Amino acid sequence: MEDMIRLEHISKDFDQRAVLQDVTLSIGQNETIALIGANGSGKSTLLRIICGLIRPSSGKIHSTLDKEMRISYVPERFPKIRLTPQEYLLSMGRIQGLNKDFLNRRIKELMEQFGLTEARNKRMNLFSKGMLQKVNIMQAVLAQPDLLVLDEPLSGLDAASQQDLLRLLQEMKRQNITMILTCHESILLNELADRVISLQQGRVVLNNIQGQKSYVIIHFKLPHDVSTLSMEQLGGAEKLEKVDGTYRLHVESEFSDKALLTILNSSGSVCSVTPAEHKQWIASDSFIS
Repeated sequence: MEDMIRLEHISKDFDQRAVLQDVTLSIGQNETIALIGANGSGKSTLLRIICGLIRPSSGKIHSTLDKEMRISYVPERFPKIRLTPQEYLLSMGRIQGLNKDFLNRRIKELMEQFGLTEARNKRMNLFSKGMLQKVNIMQAVLAQPDLLVLDEPLSGLDAASQQDLLRLLQEMKRQNITMILTCHESILLNELADRVISLQQGRVVLNNIQGQKSYVIIHFKLPHDVSTLSMEQLGGAEKLEKVDGTYRLHVESEFSDKALLTILNSSGSVCSVTPAEHKQWIASDSFIS
């Protein structure tokens, strides 16, 4: 798969605090990437850098396209403004300099695709979160972008709305729209993403093609009076080692966020998180006694 965009050694500091540290990754044409990680891991900052909304403190971004890349952004929160979807999309299209005839055709097409034809002239301040999120995505694809960037597209939606939005994102994927998105929902990882990239404290700790199991090693400390039982019983946990008074937990990458939360809730401290290969250690004794 040919790369569309490549980020090399991207770092970002805010008020002398490192939010991103030496991030290197690529986005392939027609690829869908899910960016995961705990709150505060730098996911949204990375998306805004890719969109050009903020500049990195250091590092470079390269595009391989022969033309200027059109990047569209879907923020996590969309305001309940007192416009109708028709009025709002017309305004957004004019700002983008779209031809009037093309814009009218495109809005009609999107209204039908997103199931909002009957609501096109209703005020959006009365819309549900799911309906607002549809308009949020519609404004981003008015001009058919090369890259669609979505920040938590399913956040705060009920199960039915999540399924509806997933169907629309899958349809856009079939239209060969390249996407990178942040998410916490397994439904997007399992049914949409081609690749998963995990950020931990501003660093890439996992870059994995979907369908291939991957693992991380979490090196951590626990108070002497705290049991390791909750770590041993975690889903995806394969091995727990005790080394010089500290612990190393081998866990499937998709369960790493839950494992980290369990450690922190047990008054533990995390020393490091590193990718691991699923090799001979699984054949050995699984857990410490």
